[in-house]
Amino acid sequence: MSTRFLAVANRKGGTAKTTTAVNVAAEWAAAGRRVLLVDLDPQGHATLGAGARPPRGHPGPAAPLAEGRALEPLLVPGAEPGVWVLPAGDPLAEPACADPAAAAARLRAEAAALGFERVVLDTPPDMGPGLKLGLLAADYVVVPFVPHPLAAVGVGQMARLFYRFATRANARLRLAGLAPVMLDRRLREHRRVIAELAARFGAARLLRGVRASIRVAESLGRGLPVRRHAPRSAGALDHALLADELEMAMA
Repeated sequence: MSTRFLAVANRKGGTAKTTTAVNVAAEWAAAGRRVLLVDLDPQGHATLGAGARPPRGHPGPAAPLAEGRALEPLLVPGAEPGVWVLPAGDPLAEPACADPAAAAARLRAEAAALGFERVVLDTPPDMGPGLKLGLLAADYVVVPFVPHPLAAVGVGQMARLFYRFATRANARLRLAGLAPVMLDRRLREHRRVIAELAARFGAARLLRGVRASIRVAESLGRGLPVRRHAPRSAGALDHALLADELEMAMA
């Protein structure tokens, strides 16, 4: 089976990108996939949320990949069996990646050679080397968003960036969908924002999303996917269904 690369991205912060990345990776691993979670955000929240514990002084992903170093020695196991993590490095110590394209090509080749079936790329919101690397390496992008009034702005910015990369830098790149998170369909504002985005981008682009759940936030803080922390919660069910939707979108 070929390796599929999914970037989780939004130009707006606070949209549960990391939560989505950690939990989709865990769901795919639970379904029997060999999964690599790549933490491209210098904050390192995906590393912590996935339960990975890299050694002190770990270099982070971008610079070693651009330098052509082997991927396997950099990997750390996550809390979910079957998930391996390429951790973020110390943002004060890690050198900037001067060649995101070279790093992306190396990541794709190394991940495939190591037998990973799914690679989930957690990206930062700023237009720096991490986001560029993620969009250059990815086959698909999912855009999580909180359905608040400014959500359309962040999704619109991400859509423009996506199309720029898809037409100029990465012809493989496809939009897997827009995923509403922290969702409460009882709220009129949430329903209005989702309807606005469906009208703008097409209803087929809107994924079922993830309901608001304190269990999801708790699990990330404990270094566990929500399926481990609270397997019967709404958050666990919704992430399982989201992972299935994304799997179908990437088929």
